[in-house]
Amino acid sequence: MRYKIGVNLHPSSLTSLTKGLISMLDLFKKVGFEVVELPVDGLQVIANGMLMEKKVAALKRILDRYDFEYSIHAPNYLNLMDLRQLDLHRKVFSSVIDLASFIGSKMIVYHSGLINYNRIKEDSEENARYAMKIEVEELSKLAEDARNEGIYIGVENACSVLSTFANFKKRLPGQTLFDYGADLMNLKEQVERVNKQNVGITLDLGHAYISSKHLKFDLSQQIASIANRVIHMHVHDNFGKVEKPSGDHVKLLPFGFHDLHLPPGWGAIPFEKFLKYIKVQRYILEVRPVWEAYEEAKENLEYLLSRSSISVESSIRVKYRR
Repeated sequence: MRYKIGVNLHPSSLTSLTKGLISMLDLFKKVGFEVVELPVDGLQVIANGMLMEKKVAALKRILDRYDFEYSIHAPNYLNLMDLRQLDLHRKVFSSVIDLASFIGSKMIVYHSGLINYNRIKEDSEENARYAMKIEVEELSKLAEDARNEGIYIGVENACSVLSTFANFKKRLPGQTLFDYGADLMNLKEQVERVNKQNVGITLDLGHAYISSKHLKFDLSQQIASIANRVIHMHVHDNFGKVEKPSGDHVKLLPFGFHDLHLPPGWGAIPFEKFLKYIKVQRYILEVRPVWEAYEEAKENLEYLLSRSSISVESSIRVKYRR
């Protein structure tokens, strides 16, 4: 199976829909990427859950100038476990599917759901289980709509912060952010509950590395266990530090804090230990434009993949355009 290496278009690059987008796509073409992951955050094509048709048409005209494949990263705030605003989240997700269909994208990335409690109460665990059940039901319905358009959904694993917990029995004092997807085994179980052939896992190795340090699980073991459910991958580096002080990535870099989205090789992730377990069709480099290191990131990932000889193919094979 031939893989392709792609790159995410970070919202910070989109100073305007046309000028910022075109300049970044030109750069990605020059570097030699084959896939571009587009952020709904920043594209300005969905408003209050509805597609903005003129802007979507303008976007497609630009995208069609290039030979890239495109994946879509749903908004970071999209959360099918937010029961108070579930109707709005459902509308946004449906519009993301419509957007993917319109531009010919076959992959949507959705962050796993979460609940941020002000304080943990006696019924919090029951509430969380119910919210996860609703997420399964909603994803199942949305997956049917996506399947009709030949679109796949990759549920992405969360990145821990200090307040994150993924299991009520292991929760520590002060941890109030229930984010089941920070634990890869939880994420696999949730995807299996959805039980749709076009729903799998987007494995973000940078997020997984930080979460494994924070939640103290064996990352190699978990990756090996979820390998057959992984259909899409995000690759970037960091130092495994869960602390997240306020400030942009440039200010955090000297201290190595949190989710820096560095090119592979700049941080501390032992990629060869993990990449060997998984074979996917598309690897997306999620590196920040501020590092100005797209060529280096691509070269480093190509080298790492060339050394990964052991792999497990996903049980879900995405049907990309030829």
